[in-house]
Amino acid sequence: NEAGSDPNHLPDLEIRGKSSIVGLKEQYNVDPNQPLFILDGFETSLQTIMDLDMDRVASITILKDAASTAIYGSKAANGVVVVETVKPEQGKLRVTYSGNFNIQMPDLSSYKLMNSEEKLRFEVLSGYYKSTGASNYMQLQELYNKRLADVRTGVNTYWLGEPVRIGLNHRHSLYAEGGDENMRYG
Repeated sequence: NEAGSDPNHLPDLEIRGKSSIVGLKEQYNVDPNQPLFILDGFETSLQTIMDLDMDRVASITILKDAASTAIYGSKAANGVVVVETVKPEQGKLRVTYSGNFNIQMPDLSSYKLMNSEEKLRFEVLSGYYKSTGASNYMQLQELYNKRLADVRTGVNTYWLGEPVRIGLNHRHSLYAEGGDENMRYG
């Protein structure tokens, strides 16, 4: 929640809990409690894993016991995330495109909000314009009369229309693969 809607913020992943000194991430920009990431047999970063197209992932394996340390050494003390991607097919060049388009619209039919006249009436009934002192009484009556005049001239706000918009999202992916039995590329 601290990152808000920042799309570039990387999550904090912990497989075996915190085993190093807390606070080093802020000082050195490296999380010592982060697991080791292996992509198709090679060590990689969390940024590479997050940027990976999920349609290309064949399997994800999480290792968190002593076997991971035996295989990958001391770097695997915090666990290992092994990601295997889909292997390119042999033969001629093949190009694949996939695209998604989404429309998001809020459903506001269940909301019942007051209009300006109902709100002013509610404020009167709740005692908002009542006062104990004479000087404050005049100020509150002036405020009430001003708001009443605004209501009578037709001032009103549809509050549900203010913070919401229709969201349009699209995502595109282009992938080329090929090769023979000696070398494959993707």
